[in-house]
Amino acid sequence: MDYSITENNISLKEKLFIYFCVLHNIRFFNFEPYVHLGRYLVLIDVLLNVYYLYIFISNFNEIMSRSKGMAVFGCMYMIFVVSIIVSYFVNGQSLYYGLTGISPTYLGVGLFFYLYIREIPEEFIRQMFWVLAGGYMFATILSYIQYPNNVFGYNVIADNAGDLELKMDRALEERGVYRFLMTGCDYVTLCLFYLATIKTKFKLKGFLIAVCVLFTLMRGARSPIMQTLLFAILAYLVANNFSLFKVVALMFGSIVLYISAMSIPFTQNMIDSMSNYTKTEINDTGKDNVRLLELKYYTLDYNGNDFVPMVIGNGPAIVGPHRDKVEEAMSLGLYDSDIEYLRLYIYFGLLGIAIIVFWGITFIGMSVPPDYLYLKFFIIYLFGVMCLGSHFCLEAPMIALVCYLICVGHQKQLMYG
Repeated sequence: MDYSITENNISLKEKLFIYFCVLHNIRFFNFEPYVHLGRYLVLIDVLLNVYYLYIFISNFNEIMSRSKGMAVFGCMYMIFVVSIIVSYFVNGQSLYYGLTGISPTYLGVGLFFYLYIREIPEEFIRQMFWVLAGGYMFATILSYIQYPNNVFGYNVIADNAGDLELKMDRALEERGVYRFLMTGCDYVTLCLFYLATIKTKFKLKGFLIAVCVLFTLMRGARSPIMQTLLFAILAYLVANNFSLFKVVALMFGSIVLYISAMSIPFTQNMIDSMSNYTKTEINDTGKDNVRLLELKYYTLDYNGNDFVPMVIGNGPAIVGPHRDKVEEAMSLGLYDSDIEYLRLYIYFGLLGIAIIVFWGITFIGMSVPPDYLYLKFFIIYLFGVMCLGSHFCLEAPMIALVCYLICVGHQKQLMYG
């Protein structure tokens, strides 16, 4: 693979295809006309993932022998593919349902193999990150302007049930912001990590950081917000070698930013609302703490004493007895999506979790030039937010993009030192 390829080596057709793969996965920020395509979207999911699988099988030897990082990524991908077969034997679920069930989520990491085989220029992917972050910001602003008739962040279930405004108003009261059904804010997170680690100074850098922080707050999800800001600070300190002056300057800047935010009614309301909501949840340590109940149910009760699914999982439970268990639990408010590690355990078992953790450790540990550091921090951040959210499956194509760039950076490091 030639890592000296330039932007001129990618065709318009390839650019459009990669953009489509990523935007389709997040349903173009839940664009209403696109969401209404319904079952056709699942068909597109399946076709894309069958194509990724074809690339993987066709180039299996090269992918698995190229480097340790690529081999580990390939093993993780195989866990996702094999889970379809596991669900057939463990849950009695047809291969068709297994494929359609997992295609919109984990199998999206297969985009990695297309990027590798086509030798996609890294500069194009870096530009993609900014375009997608900008697209998310635009969709969010437009949703606020058009609410409650927003075309982005469209929630077909809530809208059909007639309770969209009720849910949105409750979110506004609890979190200080409307929570539109949009995936894509993690591109803002990635851009913030990039800005925190690059040492190049330019006029708009401070402005871009402030914008990224603002849209991070506007996502209304407390764990991703806190971890985005925390890891952005750590990324800055690591990139700048923890100098005392940098630490003091960062602390001073953070205080100024906080005072500024508390002086603006909009951001003050966000911070106060989420702080009060968090205090209420912290005090709920007993039977009313839903995540503690979810942890207990899915780890101790869900599989019972059945050893096999504990080790290899149940596969993607879309229909059948295991899905019935999930539906019953969700009717009581115990959602398997609230903690990603629980869903990983249900689908892929302890073996799957072990391989995914090994994937993370491998890519975080790969040697890369300094300007690739932000990619590693995104993987660290991902493992953090999976504790209180369903992030891995939401970011599958993004994971492919990030890991591909890390592999490119690693090869550069080996070649040029």
